[in-house]
Amino acid sequence: MGRLGLGLWLIIAAAGGCAMIDVKAEGRITTRKGWVLLPVQNLGETHMAGERVEELLTTLLRIQKNVELTPYTGAATGSKGAAGAGKDAKSAKDSREADSELELDERQHYERVVAWARERKFTYGIGGSVEEWRYRAGTEGEPAVGLTLRVVDLRSGRIVFTAAGASPTPGRGSLSGATQDLLRTMLTKLPLAAEPASANPPQ
Repeated sequence: MGRLGLGLWLIIAAAGGCAMIDVKAEGRITTRKGWVLLPVQNLGETHMAGERVEELLTTLLRIQKNVELTPYTGAATGSKGAAGAGKDAKSAKDSREADSELELDERQHYERVVAWARERKFTYGIGGSVEEWRYRAGTEGEPAVGLTLRVVDLRSGRIVFTAAGASPTPGRGSLSGATQDLLRTMLTKLPLAAEPASANPPQ
């Protein structure tokens, strides 16, 4: 892993396992609204691993952080702004397949998604990469997962949060379960500002 510069670095030993996670956070993330799902690049050998991690990330962010991610839905014109968040996962899949048909490489696809999100005035984007997503060879068939996450401030283009971790779960288990455990640990370090208390009028 290359040097990521100055910032807050944390190394976490996951309880009962041997996961190691490096985290770099630059200040607090100021809003839970206006988030878009950026591509999770698949650098491993397992087909569709990036898409599977995107699905888990979307679900866990909603549950853990009350953040709703809007998927990329292509360049079709329509209402702009985070209010267009009603597009479903099928539209995102169709858009990704359309990009593949156009033979866009992953960098071009990423840049297209970012441009699409900025045009619609989203605030933050989260994506990353799958470094490893497989079962280890051997009698136990241990799941081995390696992930990175990145949060980008779409207004400035600055990366405000980076996490990288590997979680080969000891013993038997599923890839999905190991991925969820690793993502949960990574997301606990996401420096989201506290939600403002609701202003209830005096009784």
